[in-house]
Amino acid sequence: MVKNSSLISWILLLLLLGFSTACGEAEPIVVTKEVIVQTQITATPQPTLTPLPQPTPVGGGSGLLAYATETEVETDTLALNMFDLATYNSQLIDETKHLDFQWSPDGTLLAYRKNPDASEAGIVLFSPQTGTSIPLLEIPLPNMAFGWSPDSRQVAFLSPLEEETSGGSLYLVNRDGSELKQIFSNEEFRVIIGPVVEWVNDETILFTAHTWPDEGTFGLRKVQIYTIHKDGDNLTRMSDYRFDHYLPHLSPSGDQLVFFSNGEDSEWDLFIMDMQGQNLFLLSEKLVFQPGWSPDGNRIVWADAGNIVVFDLVKPDMKTITSMHEVRSPAWSPDGEWIVFAGKSKENSYFQLYLVRTDGTELTLLTNAPQNHNNPIWQP
Repeated sequence: MVKNSSLISWILLLLLLGFSTACGEAEPIVVTKEVIVQTQITATPQPTLTPLPQPTPVGGGSGLLAYATETEVETDTLALNMFDLATYNSQLIDETKHLDFQWSPDGTLLAYRKNPDASEAGIVLFSPQTGTSIPLLEIPLPNMAFGWSPDSRQVAFLSPLEEETSGGSLYLVNRDGSELKQIFSNEEFRVIIGPVVEWVNDETILFTAHTWPDEGTFGLRKVQIYTIHKDGDNLTRMSDYRFDHYLPHLSPSGDQLVFFSNGEDSEWDLFIMDMQGQNLFLLSEKLVFQPGWSPDGNRIVWADAGNIVVFDLVKPDMKTITSMHEVRSPAWSPDGEWIVFAGKSKENSYFQLYLVRTDGTELTLLTNAPQNHNNPIWQP
């Protein structure tokens, strides 16, 4: 019995020694400070919304038309209005006594002539963005015709001398009214008959004057076409002194003119010629009205009694695109796809504004008021 107890004791001792050898010393537990990492939460990116394309106004450009309305026949007073092709609403701009109003090439301002006999004579600038009108000059000068420079920064205009029948002057002024200067004046250049001012390019101005033939040449006074550099140099007559040349209008590229002239048969015909006064081309052998170049310079539109006529210079070909009782004042849309004009139907006693595509389709009535409308022009 003793032997067995000793044996058991030895076995237990050996087991304890083996366990201690296998496990070794117990390592102490070290408690460390917990590290908290702050994670940035990134929001789920929202999809980019592409704005829906806005419809282009009919005819391109801004979709605005300037036009005149007869308000007082006895006093020749006209209301200058702006028509919105998107809403068909009209806005009164001002009252005037002239059909001479022009958008600046950049479309930001509408220039128009006031009554030259009134205290508010001169050229006025209207901003469709602000809805305000301001005089171009603080001390207005009587003016017979004006034209914007291609960059819309300057205005050139013709002004008669103190005695209107004695001659005239050509002036240049910045659009803010600064730096007014006279670049040409001549007592023999009458500017009260068929006056026109247009810019050939950034440096050259075209104008008309009722003048005698060149010195040493016999003849009568005729309306002639001249060009001059904007600094007053290089005055050049480009028309035939034997005939009148009325209402010249430059092509968009500035290398051709359309104009009226009473040729050797004394009939008023419509012609085209280049800027050297050469390459004369007859468009119409009868009197037509308000010829105007298309934006690409390849077509010319005019009013012929009750017809709107388009002449294609490339083909060449002439086509009547619409007819009614009377028509006047056709003008191109900026994209060259539409023509706006004033027309009188047999059912309507007044000239209303119409739109028509250049192929003669989609004739659309814009106004319907008991008043005569005239001279619609598209804002660029």
